[in-house]
Order: sequence, then C-alpha cells, then structure tokens
Amino acid sequence: MQFNLINGPPDATAPKSPLSEPFTLTALPDTDVWRTPASAGGRDSFDGTILATELPLKSFQRAQVTVSADWKSQYAQAGLIFYDPSSHRPWIKAGIEFKDGATFASVVAANPYSDWSLLPWGEKSVTIEFEKVHGALWVYGRKAEGEKIPMRETTWAFENEDANIAVGVLVAMPKGEDGVENGGQLDVRFENFTIETA
Repeated sequence: MQFNLINGPPDATAPKSPLSEPFTLTALPDTDVWRTPASAGGRDSFDGTILATELPLKSFQRAQVTVSADWKSQYAQAGLIFYDPSSHRPWIKAGIEFKDGATFASVVAANPYSDWSLLPWGEKSVTIEFEKVHGALWVYGRKAEGEKIPMRETTWAFENEDANIAVGVLVAMPKGEDGVENGGQLDVRFENFTIETA
C-alpha cells in the first residue's frame, strides 16, 4: 500500500514502512478535523496531520492502530481516520482525545457535520479498530489490558460502494499547550497499524 502524508509540519516526512514498524507523527497547534454548521460556530477544518492510503471502499474490511502520547493540551487527539479523498466529506475519526485534564476514547462522525462521543479512558494509550460488519462501520476501543469495547456503529459508511476511501491515521492539536513557546507541538507514537482488505 502506498501512503501519503497530508498536512503536517513543513519538515515532516512520511514513515517508510508504517504497516511494519512503529512511527511518530507530529501536529502543531490550531490543527483539527472538525465541521460544524453556522449555528454551532461554522467551522470546517481538515488540517490535522494525516497519513493515509486510498483504496476501493468495497474492499475495506478492517483497520487498527495503537496510539500513545504525553497528552497535555485541550482537545489534543490521535487515532484512525476514514474519509472520502475527493472531497474530505464525509469522514469518521476515532482515537484518544484529551479534554479537561483527562483522556477519553473519542469518536467523531461527520456527514455532513461533526457528531462527537466520548468514553472516559484514564490511560495514555488506546488501540482503535474500524471493522466492516454487516455493511456498517463499527468502531472499537481497547485498553492495554482488556477486551475490545464497542463504541459506535456508523451505518452510512459504505453507502456508495463504487467510491474510493482513504484510510489512515491522524494527529491534531486544536489548542496550543499553555506556557510553551508558540504552543508547542504534539508528538504521537503509532504502532501495530494494520489495514485489511478483501
């Protein structure tokens, strides 16, 4: 699979073998993947650091990754992302997100606008899995020790089977870190990244 690095710091380079070895991606402040209507702020951001590959939607079966970081800034996030490469809409992202001093397992589905759900997590790492189940996309989370936890079912993910989809990993930092010059940066470690197709 050929992966492309989208957005990211100016000096960022794509890891050579993301499916076979751990790698780190970096995000700078004021980056996000988020969309709201005018009544909720009217934002349309798609500038987080993304490493993704494009494939036929009907071939997708499963993706998984483990992410970990030293989470400090509000809304700092990382995980998997699944999106239309031609328009960046719709999209689904899931992973870990830092909010109000705590980590949460997070899922956001946007079609067209962002719907966000959180699950208290209490750990600095999460394993996130996307799986095609009976024509829907299921999102699961897993702690370092434990079984996978079902977090969300998105029924529209495979609606247009003839389309292509981009699948990959994401890191974003909507707000800078307090007390750090220029807001700092977010470095996230990714490991056990897999994508399965049929």
